[in-house]
Amino acid sequence: MRNSLKIAVLILCTICLPFTGNAQQTTGKEDRAFWVENLTRIADPVLVNLSNNTLKKNMPYESLGDRQRFSHLEAVGRLICGIAPWLELGSDNTPEGKLREKYINLAVKGLKNAVNPEAPDYLVFGEPSQPLVDAAFLAQGLLRAPKQLWGNLDPQAKEW
Repeated sequence: MRNSLKIAVLILCTICLPFTGNAQQTTGKEDRAFWVENLTRIADPVLVNLSNNTLKKNMPYESLGDRQRFSHLEAVGRLICGIAPWLELGSDNTPEGKLREKYINLAVKGLKNAVNPEAPDYLVFGEPSQPLVDAAFLAQGLLRAPKQLWGNLDPQAKEW
């Protein structure tokens, strides 16, 4: 038994050893660029479509059960919640600052569509259960970016 355990550990170490020394060290700039690239890859389809009132038309839906009516609010709420601290940094003259400006504008325009009862991308807020959870994510995003998101919404969008 002891020999079997020793052999198993030796085999495992032999297999894993080549992978331990090859990890490349990255700089903070490289890490940030990686995360911003992934942020844009995730945010682009949601915010571009929402700002153009085409999210419901173009967003694919894959799920078990009857959650399709809420899937758009889920995508928007969780996305806004996640990127809000980055958006709240605001725009500046750096490439990343200009990218933030783009996403701030897309988010504000999209949120106006999301709360406009006449818009094709009006999101379901008033039904029990799941919309409450996803609306809470959206609300948390607005709290995380009070200047850039809530502060840039026009009075009519705030009223809706």
